[in-house]
Amino acid sequence: MRKFILACLIGTACATFAAPPVFNVKTPNWSKIAISTTNGLNVRKSPSTTAPRLMYDEMNIEAYDLPVIYSAKWVAKPTRYMVAITFDSPMPIVSEKDGWFEVLNCGPSYKENGWISGKFAKAVDYQPMSVSNNPNSRYAWIDRGDDGTYMIDLEFDEMNGEATFHVGRLVNGVVVSPYVLYCPFVNYDNTKKPSLGRVNGEYEFTYNKTVSSDDYEYDPLASKLSKELLDEVIKNAVPADIDRIYFMYNGDIYTTN
Repeated sequence: MRKFILACLIGTACATFAAPPVFNVKTPNWSKIAISTTNGLNVRKSPSTTAPRLMYDEMNIEAYDLPVIYSAKWVAKPTRYMVAITFDSPMPIVSEKDGWFEVLNCGPSYKENGWISGKFAKAVDYQPMSVSNNPNSRYAWIDRGDDGTYMIDLEFDEMNGEATFHVGRLVNGVVVSPYVLYCPFVNYDNTKKPSLGRVNGEYEFTYNKTVSSDDYEYDPLASKLSKELLDEVIKNAVPADIDRIYFMYNGDIYTTN
């Protein structure tokens, strides 16, 4: 079974058991994001051109269905088959030092921060997200009254036949997503309504063309699911290994993994 490992937010507070109807998230402690101004920008363990680089061994990849960053390490002396993982902007800036940017979760497995040179990157403001300026019908927005606005993102993996719901909450212009519902069984069936079920103790997601992308029927969109189904997702979601953050820049929504 594919294991989904989500990106971390320092200081996020959430329950350590099944997702309750109400959960709290803290505002990220950053206000800028980094944009690369060159190709092939190295990620370093510390703010120095001599610090170990973020790299992976192409002969020893952890899992071929995961990004190579899950096989990455900090490498001081690369061997023959080591390949650098370069900075893929934009990403939040945690701190600055001596002309370097400390970038959130761009290190191994999205669990460590990394450093990039400010000579080849720039710091810019991110655009606060809201329901009204959501540019992508992929996301479902849910008003839960005093508990705030939730956003659900549905990731569909057709190759592996899996679906993952990320459950987050809008806070000060970004969405912090500390919960996830993983469905290792996916069933496309135009004779049934979209629903959640259980198969051998695991979740099964059934959908049809009514909730599919206009461009591709095998690409279900969270925004087209019923409120009842989305509420069921929220009710059954569990804490993620690490949290995911969604933020907006230049009219598009990005995530920290």
